[in-house]
Order: sequence, then C-alpha cells, then structure tokens
Amino acid sequence: MAFQCLEGVDVTGLRVKVVEGGEEFVGKVQFVDIARGRLGLVLEKGELQLFYQRDVDMVSVLGDLSKGGNDTVDESTARMDKLKIGPNSKSFSVMRDKAENKEVQVDKVKQVQRVVEGKESVMGEEEMKKIFSEVRPDRPGVALFNDRGRNQHLDNLHHINMSDLLGHKPPHESEQVVMMTDTDSCGHQFKQLPAVNQSSKPRIDANGHALHGGRQEKMIRERLWVTPDTPPHIETPARLYIVKVVGELFEEAVDRISHSGMVGLSLEGELIGREGTLAWVNICTARDVFMFDIITMGEAGFKFGLKSVLQNSELVKVVHDCRQVNDCLTHQWGVTLTNVWDTLAGDMVFSTQYVYDGFIPQYARSLAHLLKDYLGIADSDIYFPRYRRTHLAYDSSIWKARPLPNHLVLGAARNTLYMLALYKVVRAATLLSFDRAVHILNTHVREKDDPDADHMAFETRILPSRVKGVLPEWRQDKEKLEDRGLFIDEHFIHQNVGNPDPVLIFSKDSMHQAMPHFPPFRSIFEGKEEPESKPSPNPRLY
Repeated sequence: MAFQCLEGVDVTGLRVKVVEGGEEFVGKVQFVDIARGRLGLVLEKGELQLFYQRDVDMVSVLGDLSKGGNDTVDESTARMDKLKIGPNSKSFSVMRDKAENKEVQVDKVKQVQRVVEGKESVMGEEEMKKIFSEVRPDRPGVALFNDRGRNQHLDNLHHINMSDLLGHKPPHESEQVVMMTDTDSCGHQFKQLPAVNQSSKPRIDANGHALHGGRQEKMIRERLWVTPDTPPHIETPARLYIVKVVGELFEEAVDRISHSGMVGLSLEGELIGREGTLAWVNICTARDVFMFDIITMGEAGFKFGLKSVLQNSELVKVVHDCRQVNDCLTHQWGVTLTNVWDTLAGDMVFSTQYVYDGFIPQYARSLAHLLKDYLGIADSDIYFPRYRRTHLAYDSSIWKARPLPNHLVLGAARNTLYMLALYKVVRAATLLSFDRAVHILNTHVREKDDPDADHMAFETRILPSRVKGVLPEWRQDKEKLEDRGLFIDEHFIHQNVGNPDPVLIFSKDSMHQAMPHFPPFRSIFEGKEEPESKPSPNPRLY
C-alpha cells in the first residue's frame, strides 16, 4: 500500500515525493483521502496533481513527519488575514428578476489590496491564485471534490503504456498462452494450437460492462444459428508449422496445401500493400496452419511453391478483405491471386439484404466482428490488431521482428485458422434466398395430391406463388432508418460498426470528427511532406 505512510498523521502542507510509472513528482500535500485511495499534491510548478493509490509505486515524506503540516498552513492563513478587499473590487448588475429568466453577472475581482507593514499595495491575479492554493480548509478531512460533482470518468483514468497496448511487448505472464511443441509422422516439428471457445453471451469489456452486438448480431443469430443461444459447430486446425527456409518442411507444406481444395489465407507485415513490407504469408487447411517467413525466404518462397499455390484456379482461397492482400501480391511479387472467396463481401451481401433493408453498408467490418457474430468465438481466442491510423507504419512493423514473439505467432495463426469455418456460415448467409427458392421448387409438385400434380405438369412455365417470399422486402424506408440514428448517403448507409476489442473502451476521435487529411500513401515511405491541400467544404463523417 503506497499510502500507508500517510495514515493516521496530519500531512497536509508537507512536501512529499511520489513515484508513479518510473517518474518522480515532488509537491505539497493538499489533501489525502485514504478511503478512496487519492492524494492531491500542489507541484512545484503550482499545478494541482491527483494521484491514485493503485497507480503509485511509492510515497515518501520529505522532512520531519512529527511536525506535521500545520506550520505551512498557518503561514498561508496569516497571509490571508492581511488581505483587504477594495471597495470597488466587485460590481453587480441585476438585469432581470428570476421569473423573467433573471441573469446576474458578477465581474471578476481584478484588483486586491493588501497591507504590508502599514502600506497598501496592489496584488496581482497570479499572486492571489498562489495564496489561495496554499490555504487549508478550516474543517479537516474535507476533500476538494465532493460526491455530488464527482466525475466518474476521471476515477477510471490510469497510466497507459502504449508499447504494451499495441503489441510491441508480450502480455503479462498470466495472460500468455503456452503452445506445446510436438513432432508429426514425417518428423516435422509443429506447435499445438489451443482449443477454441465459443459463447453466445454478451461481450464484456475491460470495465466489466456487457456489450451487445446490436441488430446485426441479432439478425445473424436468428437466421443462421441453430438457436440464438447455440453457436454453430466448428472444426479448426490443431497444428501450427512455422516455415523459415525452402526445404523439406516447405515442400511438404506446399504439397498439403495443393491437395486441400480450399484454404484460408492472410498476410501480416508493415503496411500490407504495394509499398509495404510483407513479413508472413499464412495459409491454413482443415488440419494445419502454415506460417511462411517471407523476410527470411524472400523471393525463393514464391518461386519454388507459393506462387503456384496462390495462382491455382482450382484451389479456393478464403480471405477477409482481399484488397490490400491482392495489391501486395500483384505489385511486389508478381502473383495473380485467383479463385478468391471474400468473407467481407459475404457479410456485406447479408447485411444489405437482411439488416439494412436494401441499403449497402458504407463501412467494412473487421475479421474480429465476423468471428464474434457468425461463429460466437470468445474474445480470449480472437486476435485484435491495434494500429493507430496516424502511426500505421510503426504499429504494424511488429511483424518484422525476428524471432517473432510467441503472442504474435499465436495472433497470426488466429487470423487464419477460423477462415474455413467462417466460410461455411457466411456462405450460408449469402445463399439464404437461393436455398429457400431451391426448397420451394423441390417440394412444390412432390407434396401435391395426384389431380393437382397432373395439372401442374402442363403449368411449368409459371413459378410457384410462394417464391415471392424468398427475397426480403426491400422497402428502403429512409426515414425509418434515420429514426434509428443511421445516416443515408444515396445507396449507402453509414452504420455504426462498433468496436470488437474489449480493451478499447472509448475513442473520442473515431466517429464524431471530420475526416482528417492524410498524406498520400507513398509519401510515408519517401519521407517527403506533401503540400497542404484545402479541406473539403463538406467533410464526411468517419
């Protein structure tokens, strides 16, 4: 307990040193609230700083603790006794009475007179602030902040280590997942991937608050799950192979992938695209996940197997958002990605048909969103990449580290191993109307009695009337959706995507600020500052 040395002693006015997060702060004690674990200090610069016991490493008193802080307070009180307020220091102007929205304006005290050795002199505003800040309240133990005006948000603030939060350092030992190493029948070593947990319960953020997925999650679970409380059964790969060089393991990996028929694909690196640095190509089959170290293998990895696999038109590649993936492979490595099934496109089709009444969602949803909504994957088994939009190059450079830390190895594997299971559910979502139409045609004549069946043999040119309920009703009621707080921009709807990461509680700049101006992508690497462009007269919300 950092505040233990302050218990039972009147330390108000004494100088103390506080160590928090490796930084030292020296100042006079303004108040101590042991029950709430709060300490208020007036720092040497004159600023009032609030410290919380949970964040403080150490507190030490500078001086004799037995004397207490009364001398300092008494000295300040004596100075206050010498103050004399001038007769013209305040002016009041009553404009209206209370019944007529009366407003009373009180002018600030601009001049204060003091008596020093029998002479009057003018005391400045800054000097007055300094004196008032040193005065101790008459009643001991009264905190500066009462409960009625307490800001609950400020009580939750704590020191944030951005390096730890953004994945540059491994998580705490209690949060790390250990992957056991084993050897397969071919003599190749692999890591045993942890079991996957599914849940239909609401997500819980870092403050313990339940977060619901909204209308989109509700529609997905009502139409695609067995019941809204029963996630679909999934099977995921159990073995993780890390391929660093072109050799026997590389050849075995390419052979297994080529005979799979369908694989999941993801890329990791610094700013994935035509100008970024590709660090890892991750491919999963029904049983295995292969991580190909491109920084180590270089072009040889594509030349001796990866290019033929990725360009194989008979092999389905399941990807989430193939835009930057295809751009990187095409312009950097000369690979034309074929036979792609994009889960982002599938989510867009389902959302347009069944969630937003025919309006197309404007914003793309992340892989973490889909894993939670469609598969019910627990937050603890999802990798949440944390990149700042203004520091993308630096934040995504974590994938270039060699050896790659274990928590990032597992994170890369989790970005790939769910792809095949996700494909099955999202594909079913996109084919809901088609499957219903097939069912109607398949049973329309078969279930009729003989006279009706004989008559229908001559009426095959007419579709059954039941097919009218196959497609959802797209009324595109703009006013109805706007009443729900959604902005309509022609054919697109600006939906609230939400935040899937339970650690990120709130970001004031995410949805309520105008679209900022970012320099062209290429200039990030050239190190050149682009000329400032004039802001758009009608900035779009982002």
